[in-house]
Amino acid sequence: MDKLLRASDCSILSLIIMTSEKISKELIVEDVIEQMSSFVKVHLTETIFPYYDSVYKTAHHSVSDSKSNTKRKLINQFSSSVSSNSSSNASRTKNMQHFYNRMREIFNLIGKLFIIILKRSQL
Repeated sequence: MDKLLRASDCSILSLIIMTSEKISKELIVEDVIEQMSSFVKVHLTETIFPYYDSVYKTAHHSVSDSKSNTKRKLINQFSSSVSSNSSSNASRTKNMQHFYNRMREIFNLIGKLFIIILKRSQL
């Protein structure tokens, strides 16, 4: 979870830099944008959607039976189990909420970045 939060923080930081006023064109790096987009895509489909939607979780597991165990471990890490105590479930929910909020921030900043890129291309 710490790695995911650090990766999302790095994405947010780089997007804040790229969306700041009067940033030079050289600092808007296409590879970084592509990596952030793939990060968001993977963790939406593998982490956030299965955690918040039980229907998606069961459908996703049946499709991904041939995939690696690491993806399933990531989903199981955040999903609440019946045998766990309520404090660990609350901690998992809080961590997932932090990650979800960071993903929302990444989406907002990517939108702002696209607007900036479109404005510059029209000039």
